Formats: sequence, C-alpha cells, structure tokens
Amino acid sequence: MAESVQKFRVNAAADVERPLIWIAPQNANELSGLFWYLDQVRPHDAEALIVDSPVPGGWRDEPPRGLGELSVERFALVFDRPPELWDASRFPNDRWAALVREGALLRTVVDGHLQSVPAHFFDEIVLNRTPREWTRWSRIVGDTMGAAWEAGHHPDDSLLRWRLLELVQNGRLELDGDLSLHGADHAARLRRID
Repeated sequence: MAESVQKFRVNAAADVERPLIWIAPQNANELSGLFWYLDQVRPHDAEALIVDSPVPGGWRDEPPRGLGELSVERFALVFDRPPELWDASRFPNDRWAALVREGALLRTVVDGHLQSVPAHFFDEIVLNRTPREWTRWSRIVGDTMGAAWEAGHHPDDSLLRWRLLELVQNGRLELDGDLSLHGADHAARLRRID
C-alpha cells in the first residue's frame, strides 16, 4: 500500500498540466480522499470537475454520493461539464491536517462538511433497527445502511458489524452466534435489550 501511495504522489505531482479532481461532496470516503490529496499534492491553480449537482439518470435526481454510483454512460456526462477553477475556500488545503489532529476513528459528512464524529455516531440508528425479537445480523445491518443512506451517510457493513459488537459488549444488544469481523456466522442473530 505504501508503495502505491508513493507512486500516486509522484504521478500526481508531475501532472500539473491537466489535473482533474472529481469530488462527491456528500460522501465521507470521497471527501477524505480529496482532503488527503490536497494535503499531499496541493494543486493551487488546478481546473476541477466538482460533481455536486445531479447527473441525469441518478437516484432521485440527487448528486452522486460516490464514483461507484456512476455507470460509464453517466460518468461520460460528468466529463461533458466545463471544468471550474479550483475554489480553495470551499475545500481548504489544511482541512486534512486538522482532521488528523482530532484523532477520531470516524468521519462523516454533517451539514455538507467532512467532520470527525464519535465512534458511536451510528449507534442510535443501529439500535432503532434492532428489534426485541431475535433477528439475523445481516438484516439489521441492511436496514441500518438504508436508514443511514436516507440520512445522507454511507457506512459499510464492517463498520456496522463493529458497532453491533460494541453494543453487545456494552449490554445494549444480545448476540446468539459469531459476529467476529473475520468470520461472521451468517445465522448469527441479535436482539435489543431494554
């Protein structure tokens, strides 16, 4: 990984003629990557494609939340847009360093800005999607992902399994089966404890 990162840094720094920055400002992963990039490369007078408006054919006419949401055809529509001059006030170069200093394990987009949040940020959504009856963990994770998506967040299943395990350890949920991050039992079930 370190070798790939170094190769990327060298290539990005050398390509000052035509830098292209693709952003999904609603997605914590994309924004984290962008702010890391700015911290490493710092394109001052770059042209940028900022995708923060809907791309035709998208989910509910909302801006895409990540690159993976765009088909090849929809991605081509992005490249048809005229590039803008880089707006450093919107995406400050020093934002990544500030986030790193905060030392948080989790970041998400809150009110349109990438912010550090406590590890338990998604716990209420998880608890609200966990019934008092035994329910398979995958159902709880799927329901939680859907609710988080509706709230503008995009947690993955590994993060949510970690939170399930933490909630079990804290006595908020009861577990029947193995829910370890490296070998979860598909039949593992959970229930909320009130």
